[in-house]
Amino acid sequence: WERGMGMEACLMASRFILYQTSTRTIVHPFCGEGSMLSAANAVGLNAIGIERSPKRAEKARSLKLNLDTKKWEP
Repeated sequence: WERGMGMEACLMASRFILYQTSTRTIVHPFCGEGSMLSAANAVGLNAIGIERSPKRAEKARSLKLNLDTKKWEP
């Protein structure tokens, strides 16, 4: 999604949270298509997203990140 955060930025933020804080759950309002949620889950964090658009919320529910290839998988 062109207006979403890039994959590297999402992974960088998720890893920072994982290694530099005691936080283990991310709450992301306006989560869009879920790139931040997927990155957080991929590094072992819990993630809760809120999205008003049913179309984007459905995409966020099914989005997965493969850390081996760093590719998003619907």
